[in-house]
Amino acid sequence: MTRRLRYLARGVSLQRDGERGSAQIEFAISAVMVLSLVFMAFELCSAVYTYVVLSEAANEGVRYAIVHSSDDNLTTDTTAVITTYASYSLHDVRLVNVQVQYPDGQAGFR
Repeated sequence: MTRRLRYLARGVSLQRDGERGSAQIEFAISAVMVLSLVFMAFELCSAVYTYVVLSEAANEGVRYAIVHSSDDNLTTDTTAVITTYASYSLHDVRLVNVQVQYPDGQAGFR
């Protein structure tokens, strides 16, 4: 015990030469792993958020089409409603392709 205290008092390390720098390497590997997990969690949350916003945009489009079923420009107006609602997500929605389809193949309430 006293021998170790004497070495520490003089600033001499008790580590072997082969173990020098191992703490820095372990920290670097651990830091990369932790940062990778944080960024993966962030990307997963972003993907789930986008999925929820786009599914809500589809629901909003269906609601609009049901309520305004006698509208002459139903397809165009429904597409505009969906695109507007989808723009609330934090992504570029200029390339979103909206296709309005009807169960009987005809637009509007007959």
